[in-house]
Amino acid sequence: MKIFYIIFGENLGNHIEAYLSMSSFRRQLQGDDEICVVTTHPEYYNNIDVTIIPISNEQISEWESPHHYFWRVKIKAVEYMHNRFPNDHIIYLDTDTFLFGDLTTLRNILNAGKSFMHLREGGPETFTGNGRSMWNKAKGKTFAGITLSEHHAMWNAGVIGLPSSKLTEVTQTALAICDGILDLMGSTHVIEQYSFSVSLQELTDMEEAQAHIGHYWGNKPQWEQWMNDIIVKAYMTKTSIDDVLKSMTADELCRVAPVYVRTPSTQKRLVKLVQKLFPDEKATYAKG
Repeated sequence: MKIFYIIFGENLGNHIEAYLSMSSFRRQLQGDDEICVVTTHPEYYNNIDVTIIPISNEQISEWESPHHYFWRVKIKAVEYMHNRFPNDHIIYLDTDTFLFGDLTTLRNILNAGKSFMHLREGGPETFTGNGRSMWNKAKGKTFAGITLSEHHAMWNAGVIGLPSSKLTEVTQTALAICDGILDLMGSTHVIEQYSFSVSLQELTDMEEAQAHIGHYWGNKPQWEQWMNDIIVKAYMTKTSIDDVLKSMTADELCRVAPVYVRTPSTQKRLVKLVQKLFPDEKATYAKG
């Protein structure tokens, strides 16, 4: 089984998140399990025992085509990993994830020919924002022989587990749906997420992974601060991130910080207003 991430760009926070996620999975690897990082910055991963797969910015740009859609890269990366490891199950992970449950349970789901995503978010009746705009354009349309209807729910794509027996068909179908919707309306967020959701619903039996994998997309600052502290402490004490996580129980890991915190829009507006009315003053640098 291959557990993989695709990480590109200069945002160091994404790479820090990846360290936490990889280390949490390394605690439960078995047999031929392997963690792979497909990245434009392989130099960031020399201090963790994972398989580094360098990739160029030009390849990223090619995967975004023909509509220069950023998240199309996720589908192409899964296809790339399947072509590289055609006999392996694949688990794709966003960097802002961590394993606190049982990896064996997830492996058994894939061994049974089933798939999983992080969680079922809801059917079209629950769609808002970009999801609602996409649905209004795409409902009733047919892509890869699949007519989009009310029974096609949106699942969270921060975690995607794909059985090897279905990988070719799933990725081809997801790509066809993604490109078809892009032809209809151009780029908008959630298209790749919905494409995977529909493809896996049609071609596999799906389960949720949220009982085993945390996904803190809704509270990155607190988790990143905790991870920064771990990295600094590991460096200063000549220990490793793996050692820190091995000493933590699943319950302790889950209680590091909430995975989601809703900030009221009124608070956001007030903070912006205060910053505008009372900007920082008299910044002073040391004179050297």
